[in-house]
Formats: sequence, C-alpha cells, structure tokens
Amino acid sequence: MKHVSAPSAVTLDRLQKAYHKAAKMVDTDPDYLPVFTRLEEELAIFDNRNAVIARAKSIARAQKEIA
Repeated sequence: MKHVSAPSAVTLDRLQKAYHKAAKMVDTDPDYLPVFTRLEEELAIFDNRNAVIARAKSIARAQKEIA
C-alpha cells in the first residue's frame, strides 16, 4: 500500500508564492485566471483571519487588565 503524506499547512508564505506564480501563469495564459482569483481570495481570508485574531487578543488583554 502506498503511503500518502498529510497535506502541508497553509501559510502566508506559501499563499504568496503560489499567488505570484499564478500571476505569471495568467500572464502566459489567461485560462489560469480562476486559479489566480482563488489565491487572491484565500490571501484576503488569511489577512482577515489574522486581523480578527489580533482584535480578539486585544480585547482579551483589555479585559484581563480590568479584572
């Protein structure tokens, strides 16, 4: 039986590298536009998630100082 490794974690660095690679692909062939668009959306989700986490941590720290 062939061993299948677990997928690697999605990181900002990996998303950015894929995004830049997809941009080059679109430059060569516009058929890759959906891939580029999806990566753009994933980067926005990643950024938004980090912003929400930062806000939550800030609120938690403020509450800790009050308590």
